[in-house]
Amino acid sequence: QVAMRNAAARNQSCMDCHKGIAHQLPDLKGARNPAFDTLVSSAAGQGVSTGKDYFTVVPQDLFADAELKNKVGAIEVASRVKVLETRGEAQQVELTLWRKAKGYGRVWYGEFGLNITNAVLNKDVAQKPELVKVIASKEDPVTGLEWQQVQAKLWIKKGSLIDSVEPIWTIARASYTQSCSVCHRQPIESNHDANSWPGLFGGMVGFTSMDGDTAKVVLKYLQSHSSDFSKKPQATDAADPSLQTARP
Repeated sequence: QVAMRNAAARNQSCMDCHKGIAHQLPDLKGARNPAFDTLVSSAAGQGVSTGKDYFTVVPQDLFADAELKNKVGAIEVASRVKVLETRGEAQQVELTLWRKAKGYGRVWYGEFGLNITNAVLNKDVAQKPELVKVIASKEDPVTGLEWQQVQAKLWIKKGSLIDSVEPIWTIARASYTQSCSVCHRQPIESNHDANSWPGLFGGMVGFTSMDGDTAKVVLKYLQSHSSDFSKKPQATDAADPSLQTARP
């Protein structure tokens, strides 16, 4: 009764919450959020200065050479980079990130101790000192794992950077609000910490129509606006207590 009253108040149909149960959802593989086209256009016209920081507007490949032939990994959307050089259709960027000092250390994170993925390097290059420089090491007091601050100078395709991350967050915020409020009130971003959001979001995103790129940027938005970055007191998800978590 509670669910039906809320649905009636929003003028929702049965299919808004039960789509895909009695009938198959359409195949959305290859679908693209048109909002990203605006970001791509902005990046194409973005003036880029050497030595300044910018943000990637789409996930893309990382290369070891200016000819963009030797692929060494990939960088995620909304990742901060410093531009070092522009040569033809390529730009050399500097990545200064964190990784866990175990295994090959392929996954690079934006913040110490927080699983917010910014880049993933190929296994065969992640430990090469000629490409990857270890700046510092630090133990995470929560997990006891050693983290390394690492730096690499790599190449990306020109025309994929903007000077502010806010336009990316605007799209992510709109997608989160629209997609995650159909069946229940979406959790407030700062109610959970960055390391809890992947599990929480992973349990919800399957019930939405988000494409893969949108889902990635929404998750990164949630992690980057989590309680680890918010100075405001955490509110309570009274509508759904099961989504409440406490920081370790």
